[in-house]
Order: sequence, then structure tokens, then C-alpha cells
Amino acid sequence: MIQGIQSRVIVLLYWEKNTWYALGPLAASLQKNHILYEIIKGDPVVHIQNRLKDGNLVIYGESSRSMTLGGLKKRITSIN
Repeated sequence: MIQGIQSRVIVLLYWEKNTWYALGPLAASLQKNHILYEIIKGDPVVHIQNRLKDGNLVIYGESSRSMTLGGLKKRITSIN
């Protein structure tokens, strides 16, 4: 992964009552791989806009249950 891009990418994971159990392992994997993430609630558009204003590239996961670290890495590397 290209370090410059990785440092500008933030993954937004939407917290849902039905998928909360998936967030722990995914967050741990993201942290281990030095990928910034934020667990969000409420209107995702507001969170995305705020992060874009800060100059970040945003990857948003509507359903955390279906997201995997491998899938996120593919999205991040495809940004280049």
C-alpha cells in the first residue's frame, strides 16, 4: 500500500444495532494495519462531508457485517 495515500484515508463504519458485533474485530484489524477509522452513528452524509473537508479520502461501510479487512485494503489501494 502506498504510505501517502494510506495516511489520508479514513474508513467510516456505520454502527447498527444488528451489526455491532462485527465492529470489534474489524476495528482491531484496521488499527493493527495503521488504517484510520471512525465508528459513526446518525447521518452518514454529515460525517463524510466533514472528513472530506479535512482533506481525507473516505471509505464508507454501510453494512459493517459485510466488510472485511481484505475488501477495505482493495478499496484503499484502488484509490491510486
